[in-house]
Amino acid sequence: MSRNTLVILWMALLALSLRPVTPIERAAEWLSVPMRLVSALAAPLNLPRTAQAGSEDEQALAQSARQLLQREQASVVPEDPSLVQERNLIHAEIIDRGAAGEDRLIVRHAAAAPVQVGLPVVAGSTYVGRVIEVGRAGTALMPGEARIELITREDARVEARTQSAVLILGGLCSPSRDGARTRQLAVHAQQGELVPGDTVRVGERADPMSGAAVLANGYTIGTLVPRPHGGREGWSVAPVIDYRGGLGQVLILAPRSTASAADLLVHDPLERAGWFAARLALAATPCFWRETRRLHAGTRQGLSSGACVAARGHYLGRLEQTEWLVSDVRLLEDPGSSVLVLADFGGEDAPLHLGLLHSRSFDRATGRLELEWQPGVEALRQVALRRNRRVDLYTGSGDRWVPAGLRIGSTELSASRTEQLLVITRPAWVAGTVEVDVWRPRQQESGS
Repeated sequence: MSRNTLVILWMALLALSLRPVTPIERAAEWLSVPMRLVSALAAPLNLPRTAQAGSEDEQALAQSARQLLQREQASVVPEDPSLVQERNLIHAEIIDRGAAGEDRLIVRHAAAAPVQVGLPVVAGSTYVGRVIEVGRAGTALMPGEARIELITREDARVEARTQSAVLILGGLCSPSRDGARTRQLAVHAQQGELVPGDTVRVGERADPMSGAAVLANGYTIGTLVPRPHGGREGWSVAPVIDYRGGLGQVLILAPRSTASAADLLVHDPLERAGWFAARLALAATPCFWRETRRLHAGTRQGLSSGACVAARGHYLGRLEQTEWLVSDVRLLEDPGSSVLVLADFGGEDAPLHLGLLHSRSFDRATGRLELEWQPGVEALRQVALRRNRRVDLYTGSGDRWVPAGLRIGSTELSASRTEQLLVITRPAWVAGTVEVDVWRPRQQESGS
């Protein structure tokens, strides 16, 4: 083969790498199948090189994760008995935050629970929103799923009361100089004397037009805050929870005459159902600054892009791209990776949802991982109330492809900084693990 022919061939391959041609890419994938099978069969030879956590540690971690999830679910039950009387409390877990914008979430509940459109949604003693769609066979939502609308949505309206006034509020105020982290609820109409700092609670009128909305009466929305606008007097309500990232478990309020609600744990993501065992290989990309791996499994095994990858109860990352027999895994250490995080303060304290954290940097030599956290005002207030700032981090609810309760690592939180770089401590064996599990939620749901 002449030098000119080699140059032309090299230029053709370079052009294909810059603008791939689908038929050629598919042919190359099929031609590489035999070598991938040989690689998968030879993978057990690498077992002695990889340090794994012991089964006792794995069982202890699973027990801790289950207790954490149980404490999280128990924390959304109101302590005030008056908020429970004449109501049926239905536990639900948020499983999708991005399906229809940040103001509409998808939740999972017991399939037999009496969930209907219009039922209020709360968390603890705080009002959250209402149910706008219930899953049924043949629809986009599965049975046992529902779509809820938060009070922060632009067209949401709730009748509320203070000690001396009646308000109509809903949606968010226009952004202020403080930025999005101090988001407040807009007041659209008011009657009576408004006093700064007064507690605002749901106060729907008991008439046929209100329907099930009256079940939320007495639940807290926030505190009244003066908000002058254009030289005129104005008001807003500072919410008591972070609607962007502070929700993982909620309660749906139903009339007392309906059937009883289900137990706390509808699903246990740490059970083997729903997990597919696979093996990791070399890096999936030649870029030295990336943290990716090649997985010996793909769409043939029912895997999908976005699925969680874990090892012995620890979160590793998620599938970035899937092919027929292999997939690319984007590890948490890869710059720009993100995950919903639940912080455990230990003891009997309720865990705190930190929201979506992003990977900022990772040092291979030292194993130092930095995650970026931008807490809201309410999240900082919750941290300030805790005596222990050293926390264990787990995956949180809100993503159907990443189950809650997987260990991420440990770090220390600050109650004063609105932008924090959390230095994460992870076990040394995590970086070199080979045997992993991939989450298949549909199989887990059908088997539960």
